[in-house]
Amino acid sequence: MAAAALAITESFNDSLANLQPAEQAQALVFFNQFQRDPSQPGISLERLKGDDTLWSGRVTQDLRVILYRDVSNHWIALYVDHHDAAYRWAERRSAARHPKTGVIQVVETEVRTETKTVVVPRVVQAPLFAHHGGDYLFSLGVPEAVMPVLLEVRTEEELLELVEHVPRDVGERLLRLADGEVVVPPLPVPADEPVAARDDLRYLFYVVEGEDDLARVLRAPLEKWITFLHPSQRALVEGAYSGPVKVSGAAGTGKTVVALHRARHLAGLGHRVLVTTYVTTLVKHLSWKADLLCSPQERTRIRVSTVLSEALAAAKQVAPTVAPGDDTRFEAALRRAAPTAAPGLEPGFVVSEWHNVIDRHAVADWEHYRAIARVGRERPLRVEERRQVWEAVEAARRDLEKDGLVTWTDICGLAAAALAEGQAPRPYDAVIVDELQDLTAAQLAFVRELAGGHPEHLMLVGDAGQRIYSRGFSLASVGLPVRGRAHILRLNYRSTNEIQRAAERVIGGEVDDMDDGRESRKGVRSLFHGPEPELAGLDDAEAERRHVAARVRGWLAAGIEPAAIGVFARTNDEVSAVGAALADHGIRCLSLTSKTPVDGSPDRIRLGTMHRAKGLEFKAVAVAGCRADLLPAPKALRVEEAVDREAALAGERQLLYVAMTRARDELVVTWSAEPSPFLAALLAERPA
Repeated sequence: MAAAALAITESFNDSLANLQPAEQAQALVFFNQFQRDPSQPGISLERLKGDDTLWSGRVTQDLRVILYRDVSNHWIALYVDHHDAAYRWAERRSAARHPKTGVIQVVETEVRTETKTVVVPRVVQAPLFAHHGGDYLFSLGVPEAVMPVLLEVRTEEELLELVEHVPRDVGERLLRLADGEVVVPPLPVPADEPVAARDDLRYLFYVVEGEDDLARVLRAPLEKWITFLHPSQRALVEGAYSGPVKVSGAAGTGKTVVALHRARHLAGLGHRVLVTTYVTTLVKHLSWKADLLCSPQERTRIRVSTVLSEALAAAKQVAPTVAPGDDTRFEAALRRAAPTAAPGLEPGFVVSEWHNVIDRHAVADWEHYRAIARVGRERPLRVEERRQVWEAVEAARRDLEKDGLVTWTDICGLAAAALAEGQAPRPYDAVIVDELQDLTAAQLAFVRELAGGHPEHLMLVGDAGQRIYSRGFSLASVGLPVRGRAHILRLNYRSTNEIQRAAERVIGGEVDDMDDGRESRKGVRSLFHGPEPELAGLDDAEAERRHVAARVRGWLAAGIEPAAIGVFARTNDEVSAVGAALADHGIRCLSLTSKTPVDGSPDRIRLGTMHRAKGLEFKAVAVAGCRADLLPAPKALRVEEAVDREAALAGERQLLYVAMTRARDELVVTWSAEPSPFLAALLAERPA
């Protein structure tokens, strides 16, 4: 028999992840041999169920792989497990091409009857798909055996239950149809064409391109994003653009996946690529993921670092001794200068004016400040008052300069000018920004210049609903026009539908689009179904922490790996208190800091502040200490200026959203005494 073409499915990937590392290595050896010649004796192919499509292969004496034989010598790996478990999996499923779409579908034969009993309506209500004919639904790929069940579905909950038992592509179409979208049937796959050869089906069937590619995919089976890229994501990754492109979407919709695959795509074309973000911790995680995704040759062309480290390096090209002074130090200098330079204005107002106008918009000189529109500022300023504010800012700058320091905004401005004037080299052909929402206008202006030679290779990825560091901006105002090149991802790949909906209730129905507009959260959906998040209010903090410990012990007892459990709280003090309670219950924790290794200590759960949750993902998450006197943080309520206070409160709400959306399968939110006001919408929906 000739060499075999091999593709793998998500079901295979999931089953491989459940094996021990040594068994995974044995599977790799098997498939390398299988691709060379599946007819060799060691493979031991056996036909199942009396047809020519479903087969088993012998990995070891105890391990078996279940395969689908497509046209010619094209094979698709469906599942791998120990001998008896693998055969039980195959016995409970049928695998065949759909008569209308031509796509290979694996359907659970035993679920059909069970699903029928689940979805029998108890209230007289019109079926969701009553206005769609059976022929049309069949053309969307609905399996024949599922059709009678689908036509009886009357509620969203019943649909979500059913979607778990149909092929992924079919589930997506049904959810979109239920949301009122016009769904066009897919182009059928001809009977003589291998299903896995179709580009639009690569997110269902990943075609393995040689032994090195197979090893890369199989070494991290839990990281499915490496292999299964949705068509909406692939279009963004491989697109050719005429200028900067923006990719946004709710938490879990795969924005970072797009960013990393885009970086790999451009590196594969020979470009030097920078992947950059704001937080140092995220750089470590992005670097680790790039290592998993890329070949060694591709990886050498990709650098991952923070925007500020890149700006400082560029600024030092023209000012070798320049050093940053943090905002806290500048604010203190500004408060000292304000009474003399601006005697008619409160020092707190002067600081607020610097934050919300001067620093936010990277105002570099008096003429710019005199002319700028102070949008959102409640108190008007006469020209002479603006002059006083500016003199106070200049005095604070001189104060820092005595120690050889400047603000980060000034460093970004210096770096951008150095690049624009050719005084510093542009070391990259492409720039990918992750967590766009956390950057400032000055940082974005620097990024614009960094990618100045190739604006078509600048991708900006983010979600304003997760903004916890910056005060907002408009891309157009910093010279980054994305109109016509702005894309929203709406399919959640991380969290269950229940967790997604709960988190969106916290954040509200829409967020800003980072370009002077609004972005609706309507249409964000998940194909995963699970328990509703637990909202637990306890009488006192001690009882609350015992409750968190009990939940964590339950997750561990259920077989969830310690490293797949995250516990978060608003402050370091609260984190310490929760950590002590967990330790009292024999639960070992790894504290999340900027120095915590990405994949270290697999025997410990992860524990940290909500800020440390950013960019992470866990099977189960507990968000503790969500009480009214802690969330929002008291300092947010004490902010002097109303506009600043509003921004601070929004940041606190978004911080809770970030922490909640780290959960994949299970989420617990706890508090003692009075709950955070950010939970009001969720608690109002909870049965009395």
